[in-house]
Amino acid sequence: MPLPVPSGASLPVGDAGRPLVSPIPADFRARFAKLNLARFLTRGHLYQRFAVDLYANDAGKEAYLGKVAEAAPGAMIVKEHFASSIAGDGRGPLMAMEKQPKGFDPEGGDWRYLVVTARGEVVLDGKAERCGGCHHEAPRDHLFPAAE
Repeated sequence: MPLPVPSGASLPVGDAGRPLVSPIPADFRARFAKLNLARFLTRGHLYQRFAVDLYANDAGKEAYLGKVAEAAPGAMIVKEHFASSIAGDGRGPLMAMEKQPKGFDPEGGDWRYLVVTARGEVVLDGKAERCGGCHHEAPRDHLFPAAE
């Protein structure tokens, strides 16, 4: 059974149950708010191997900034990775979290995790122990502030 996709979109699904096209909006840089002023080295996701920029839709921004105790379903936060250097443009993967309706994954805060390679291949979509294991330690609603 395919996982839910954002905004009621219908995406073709491959044998592994993952969408064949990225569920992250192609125009997220234009539609979402950029949450950081300057690119920074990530302390997670392969510690300091990648520099990152963070983007969020309106509901994701409210949750990320701590303006709400829990993100609303549909909230999405995208972390765009750049290989090796803060100034570099070597594209790395996109990693995203999208809040799902209650019951999707109660132990994981009902977050859907997405990883899309720089080539656009969806390599992770859904509940993810390897993501949720760290995000479970986050200070609020499985979200880490940029400094963490």
